Amino acid sequence: MCPTNMGLGPSNATMKTAVALLWLTTISFAQSRDEQSILTIHQRTREAYLKGDSALLVNDMAPQIMDVGRGHFDKQTRDQLRDHFAAFFRQAKYASFEDVVPPVVHISTDGRSAWMAVQVRAKIRMTETGKSPEDIDFQSAWLSTFEKQNGGWRMTAIAYSVPAGK
Repeated sequence: MCPTNMGLGPSNATMKTAVALLWLTTISFAQSRDEQSILTIHQRTREAYLKGDSALLVNDMAPQIMDVGRGHFDKQTRDQLRDHFAAFFRQAKYASFEDVVPPVVHISTDGRSAWMAVQVRAKIRMTETGKSPEDIDFQSAWLSTFEKQNGGWRMTAIAYSVPAGK
């Protein structure tokens, strides 16, 4: 028996195991908290589409976003995207915006970057000037990247697929 233990407490090996388990639990909790934060951003995105709120949609974006889709990529500012979606929401009213499968979130081991894969089904009514309103039911998928900036997650890039003309 170790003279410092005297049978009154846990052994050194037991303490090391407990510390290792506590450390792993802390890492798991931090990743779960980060994952939940990114899933909350997804919920705000859904709310923004349903409300037609371009300011809410870009609220969690970095100042510049890499936008990849429809056969090209372009770097845009948060303000440019807000203006783009404000114009889009004047023509498009979402009746539904639902996950087809639960989003998948991956947090980097250092906790500074992440990605989220999303697949949704949506129904919108498009009303363009001079045209009859058109109801559109479609499915879309995207992959968003995120960086932790000033203690919060910010979307830095999005690569998406939508049907032609949507």
